[in-house]
Amino acid sequence: MQDNKIELTVVTYDDIFASSFSRDKFGKEYREKAARLSMDESDMNALGIKDRVELSNENGSVVVYASKSTAKRGHPGLAYIPLSIYSNILASSDTRRIKVSASKTEKEVHGLEELLKACFPARN
Repeated sequence: MQDNKIELTVVTYDDIFASSFSRDKFGKEYREKAARLSMDESDMNALGIKDRVELSNENGSVVVYASKSTAKRGHPGLAYIPLSIYSNILASSDTRRIKVSASKTEKEVHGLEELLKACFPARN
């Protein structure tokens, strides 16, 4: 069975929730808000996803929660995520519009501690 993938442009945005978690970015509530990708329903259907998606590009890969966009107009090929470590893993010099390949996954969404360990492995 071949993995289904689509290309997306992920648009990041500042969200007011970020300031409310200045002391607890390692908590579950931060992860559930910061790692939340808002997608067009047609893109979710094309991938067959319900709640998680893996985003990859030449800069890295990250698993995030996926949710159906509440926008009144469709926006196939565009997805939205708060500016956070989850989006920064994929960003280069442009942190606002990030080209990615999206695919269905059963992997878990990692918390901040696991992401940092994966990005910066301990040196022996």
